[in-house]
Amino acid sequence: MFLTFVKMSRPLNIFIAILTLGVGYFLVNSFSFGLGPLFAGLSFAFAISFGNIQNDVLDFESDLLNRPERPLPRGDIKINHGILGWKIAFFTSLFFAALKGILIDEILLYSPLFFLILLILLYFYNKKFKHIPLLKNMAVAFFSVTPLLYVLFLKETQFYMPLLPPIVFAFLLTLGREIYKDLEDEVGDLKAGIFTFPMAVGKGKAKWLGNLILLFTWASLPLPCLLEIYPLLFFVTAFLTITPIAIFTLIYAQKNQFDKAQKFTKIAMFLGIISIIVSMAIKNNSIL
Repeated sequence: MFLTFVKMSRPLNIFIAILTLGVGYFLVNSFSFGLGPLFAGLSFAFAISFGNIQNDVLDFESDLLNRPERPLPRGDIKINHGILGWKIAFFTSLFFAALKGILIDEILLYSPLFFLILLILLYFYNKKFKHIPLLKNMAVAFFSVTPLLYVLFLKETQFYMPLLPPIVFAFLLTLGREIYKDLEDEVGDLKAGIFTFPMAVGKGKAKWLGNLILLFTWASLPLPCLLEIYPLLFFVTAFLTITPIAIFTLIYAQKNQFDKAQKFTKIAMFLGIISIIVSMAIKNNSIL
């Protein structure tokens, strides 16, 4: 059963969130392998587990059509066990946040309050927001940048401009990817009675918006360098790596192969993070 819960928690999503958190700490020059980042990472891991396990429980009927390979539709676990799992994840996330507040943070309530708000938002997303076209997509995009927002407003750090570009880029790319995902799941969602953005505006307009978001994000790559937030190396590495990925994404979207389009969007986000790390590491060491 433990491995089933691990699968339901989406380990890849947890890895991406913790990686994003590490990038945030790195950009404010406070990255370490101490208890602070560890407790924050565990809080995010269990918060994501809570959101995903609860989502699987509530989406059981639609997953029978869209995601039959998931543990609940396959019968690997009972629904009441899933409910117990998301409750444990909810309170475990708060436990590590409170522990960080007590032992690490300059202001005691910052971490537990941040994660309490995050968990409540995840709860209402699963219950309400995900049934509202486009708001659902924007909510997921917001959740994807919460590790960076956590670092941005840490009381032990100051507002730091290098955090803004990855927040904006990650939000936009996740928003585009979520639109592609809705297009991918359109048939199953329709059968399950789930009203999504493509259903509200039409498949063509939804695809157009997803493509436009991707193109806008790609065209914005020079801005952090023009604003002197990042060195020129960021634009060089990001442009050379993300451009072919963006082209493949658009090609797959035009072919209505939205499963591949949304996966390539996730790759673009990962390459953007790598470009930021490499360029800022070199800049801070005065190599360029």
